Amino acid sequence: PRPGSSGSGEHSPRPGGLMDDRTLAELRSGAQVLGISLDSRLEQGLAAYLDLLQFWNRRINLTSVRGPQAVVTKHFLDSLAVVPYLPPAAATLLDVGSGGGFPGAVLAIARPTLRVTLVEPVQKKAAFLRTLSRALSCANMHVVAERIEDVISKPGFAPVDIAISRATWALPEWLPLGRTLVKPGGLVIGMEGALRYARPEGCRRVEVPTEGASRALVLCTV
Repeated sequence: PRPGSSGSGEHSPRPGGLMDDRTLAELRSGAQVLGISLDSRLEQGLAAYLDLLQFWNRRINLTSVRGPQAVVTKHFLDSLAVVPYLPPAAATLLDVGSGGGFPGAVLAIARPTLRVTLVEPVQKKAAFLRTLSRALSCANMHVVAERIEDVISKPGFAPVDIAISRATWALPEWLPLGRTLVKPGGLVIGMEGALRYARPEGCRRVEVPTEGASRALVLCTV
């Protein structure tokens, strides 16, 4: 596979469930635009994720995005856009304010060798993430149902290789916090929508090709 890809690119038959042919085609074409090859393991994992997300979303408010294709475009592909920028040697990633698991849970599925910690203080959302981890047998996905301030104040907290947050803070708030979470040489990733902020010194902005939305990643090495 190309650098940043997540598999061999060999496609299995359609995974099933809510991931119908049209939705799967949307996922595959979107991933190709991002430079990511999908293997059958990742496709099957995202199909199971989609089913579980839609089931839980009828009971608790995980996301306002409705419909399988919308979830694929606005959540799955938006999260997968980060994959090519994850350093190959990175072993640990912290996703702060995971919500329904974006981007951290998707990254855990895409990079099974990366230990991903999902910090989500809302207990119902954390319960969903734990269920997702069990359902997908993601041994590399760890859920912490606490505020990040409480997590880092504990004696056992260890800085990680990568810290990311999707929509919990505006970029000027997230980047300084993210820098406190990673070890020297680590990477802080911010995700920007249409509103763009001044890029801090030492950071670079990467525009991400997404359908019908404006997205950029801000990458800061500590």
